[in-house]
Order: sequence, then C-alpha cells, then structure tokens
Amino acid sequence: MTYYKAIRPDGTSWYDLGFRWVAERGPVEGVEVWHPSPSGEPRYDPAGHLAASTEPADCSGMGWPSRLLEVEPLADVVPGAMRKVGCAGWRVVRELPAWQALGPCGREVVAYLALLPTLTDDQVQIAARYAAWDAAWYAAWDAVVRDMISTPHFATLTEPMRAAGIDFAALGGAS
Repeated sequence: MTYYKAIRPDGTSWYDLGFRWVAERGPVEGVEVWHPSPSGEPRYDPAGHLAASTEPADCSGMGWPSRLLEVEPLADVVPGAMRKVGCAGWRVVRELPAWQALGPCGREVVAYLALLPTLTDDQVQIAARYAAWDAAWYAAWDAVVRDMISTPHFATLTEPMRAAGIDFAALGGAS
C-alpha cells in the first residue's frame, strides 16, 4: 500500500504549524517523522497518530500551495475515515510533484491558479459571473436530486455550496 501526506511549503503540517515533517529545503528521502506522544490505540486517534492518505488527491485539510510526500509506515497503521490512516511514525520515501495532490487534472489546476494574479478587473468580473451561474445551476440540480437521495448524502453533496452562502431553505430545499 502506498501512503501520501500533503504538507505546507515550509515542511510543516497543515494541521499543526508547530509540527515539522521535513526541512523547508534539501533532501527529504529517508526522513523519519514520529508523533511526539503516540497513543498506541488500535483505532485512529488524531491526537496520537500522524495522518496520511491512501490517495494523493485526498489529503484532507491541505491547502495550496502545498508539497506532497510519499510516506511508508514505521509502526502499525490504523484506519481512519474514508482514505485516511494514522500511524505513530512515517518514513518519507520521496517528494512527489505537488500538482498530484490536486487530482488527475492537477497540472491544469496549477496552471489556472498561476493565471489568477494576472487577470484584469474585467476578466475577474466575467469569471465571477460564470462562477455564479455555475453555482446556481448546480444548486438547482441539487434541489432536483434532494428527493432522490438520503438526507445525509444531500448534506454532503451541498456542503460546498452552503459554505459559499447558498441558502437551500430559500430555494425550498433542506438547509
């Protein structure tokens, strides 16, 4: 099994800025990282395990820019939610291209993000208009499928839109 860890560009954890996975610069291969107070629990415990993922594009809690590490366990791996796992210690196998943390279209996402600072005010307004239309379209489809899926699945599906301020109660849907 291959495991992945997304970290901040300076080598620290996205979860805990005081925890360092690797140095900001220099080689990372072979670096061993241990939890300062491992729990030893046979079940996943965020307070006592260092988290990793079984998928490079599913490193929850990461931001951008980011670094992506391939890691191997140095102790027992305990399963967490979805593709998250925990372990008391990890060895860094290698650093991977960071775009892989953004999924199969990661290269394109990075290229798009690099363009953002170069956009004119007019281009930003046009992009915002299209984004608003896309959000409204997806919100409409979510309202259509609301009655076809369970309430928890609907909540998961609509979470990004609700976080962006779309009020599903005003649309006649669940909030």
